[in-house]
Amino acid sequence: MKILWTILLLQGLFLAPVQSDKQKWLNLAANVDLVLVVQVKHVGPTPGFWSGYLTASQRVRFKVVKVIKGNLNAGEVEVEYYLVKNDDLVDNELPRLSPEIFEKGNHLVLFLKTDQKRKTTSFAADQNRGTAPADGDTLKALSP
Repeated sequence: MKILWTILLLQGLFLAPVQSDKQKWLNLAANVDLVLVVQVKHVGPTPGFWSGYLTASQRVRFKVVKVIKGNLNAGEVEVEYYLVKNDDLVDNELPRLSPEIFEKGNHLVLFLKTDQKRKTTSFAADQNRGTAPADGDTLKALSP
């Protein structure tokens, strides 16, 4: 009987439904205050090292193209990204943000939480998970 339960448990783990990209973006959008379509304007300098004992981050200034969720009365926002080696948003070799993703002019979707105490257009990306390509699939998933 224990073997049967073990097999059923393992089968349930391996056959668990995989969350679609659409559902992933909708879940993320539900848990943040702002969802923005933005254009990369400027990528700040890298500190030259990865986050570890010290926090390493790089700032990016974006032009706001469209507000999908929330209220924002600014034409630009600045986001600070942590430089964590092997993260999806960083360069494969150097301690910097990916030059392909954050190329000047690229369009992205940002999922941001606001800090009511700070009245600023500067945000911290939540573990670098608050950034997605502004491609047709992502924008379609976020459309009502």
